[in-house]
Amino acid sequence: MSKGYKRKYLVDASFQLSQVSVLIVANVLIILLISALLSWFYLIAWDGSTAYNHNQRIPIYIAVITALIIISTVFLSFRRSRSIAGMMKKIQVVLEDAALGILPERKLTFRKGDHFQQLATPLNDCIELLRKRPAASADAIINDLQILKKDIGAPGTDSKSLQTTISNIIQKMQ
Repeated sequence: MSKGYKRKYLVDASFQLSQVSVLIVANVLIILLISALLSWFYLIAWDGSTAYNHNQRIPIYIAVITALIIISTVFLSFRRSRSIAGMMKKIQVVLEDAALGILPERKLTFRKGDHFQQLATPLNDCIELLRKRPAASADAIINDLQILKKDIGAPGTDSKSLQTTISNIIQKMQ
């Protein structure tokens, strides 16, 4: 039987709750507008006894307001997600370059409006540690590998000397 683990839904509560609140407000406004439209249709259009002289543009007004709310919700969502997506793309590029051995020349910074700006400090610390690591000389490693190749082919070579040579190569590569 496997142990179940508790999934944490609120990773960053302030960001997630503000994002959800924007969506809730937009949905509530749309629900109110749709209910007003349906009420208008019921009272005026379907049950004509309520009023004979009514405003025929009310459905158009409600449709336009609903469309504006949807468009503004989409715009605000893209704007908020840009502050996350832009930062994550920048982190991806820096990490891909670091994997290839290309470290950024200056410290990593994010835009002022970006969420999770606190990631810049640990990433800069990691990059600094990578800079301080002694770079293994490719020539020294190639030389040790050639010695190892000769030792393996030589008659009477003991495994202790081979292990020592391999250990030296590994230490230079780390």
